Amino acid sequence: MAELSIPVARGRVRSGRNVVPPLAGAALAACGSGLIHTLLPLRLVAAGYASDQIGWVATGFSVGFLAGCISNTYLIRSVGHVRAYGVSAAFVAISILAYDWQPPLLVMVVLAAAMGHAASGLSVVTESWLNELSAPEWRGGC
Repeated sequence: MAELSIPVARGRVRSGRNVVPPLAGAALAACGSGLIHTLLPLRLVAAGYASDQIGWVATGFSVGFLAGCISNTYLIRSVGHVRAYGVSAAFVAISILAYDWQPPLLVMVVLAAAMGHAASGLSVVTESWLNELSAPEWRGGC
């Protein structure tokens, strides 16, 4: 298999291997997201919450993700990609751990919104890294 390497201005060579770490990180984040989004509703049902209350928690995540799509670009511009990714990953982890305290419903909705906002930050940073690492010739197009 031939190695893809394309010379770039500024003397840097783009290699196909450069995109593996961001893609691996995104794959792990997607697996974790799938697990938490399966486990959380099951734990809420076991704790005795009604289906509409569980729906509010899921809606909180979606609203937080949407808000994060808009506001995370400002975070990245102000502190940089690496710090934004670190803060987002920490926020996702803290939000998941905080569910174990079994807080009231309103707090769980806010936690879900914070987790959605942070998950959006992970996605935005990963997309930005992939955009920087991939050469224009590798991208699909018409």
